[in-house]
Amino acid sequence: MAMKLAWFRCAQCVSFKLPQQQQKEFKVEDAVLTKPLIKARATLSLGGLVLNDETCRVAAHGKEIALNPTEYRILYFFMAHPETVHSRGELLARIWGSNIVVGIRTVDVHIRRLRVAMAASRTSHLVQTVRGRGYRFSLDDSSNDLIKGAENGKK
Repeated sequence: MAMKLAWFRCAQCVSFKLPQQQQKEFKVEDAVLTKPLIKARATLSLGGLVLNDETCRVAAHGKEIALNPTEYRILYFFMAHPETVHSRGELLARIWGSNIVVGIRTVDVHIRRLRVAMAASRTSHLVQTVRGRGYRFSLDDSSNDLIKGAENGKK
């Protein structure tokens, strides 16, 4: 069965039409899948936080934490890469992607919002600032005096 390929979908489910000269005939039987059609869903659990990627919900000590989509992606990224320092530039590239134009301080704003959302469940200390380097998700909060002061209203 041969068909003309004129449309394709990107990872974000946006349709694009190929120019006429790039349209090619192919046989469905000859197609090779390079990645799975359905992404494997994961449940991450660290430091009292449980992130369920199938339901897009986060809970801390049994209580649900309300996060916006960007905060959720940041937390998912941090929980998938614990104890690793990530620069603002790396977070921008990994979470926002290269096709979005935002300022580098956008990361700071969203990290602050994530910490505020996590503060009620007393888990905001898990997202730590590493001075001069970036941010990390760490279960060891002994070196995190700046964040503890911020939670208590100090600077």
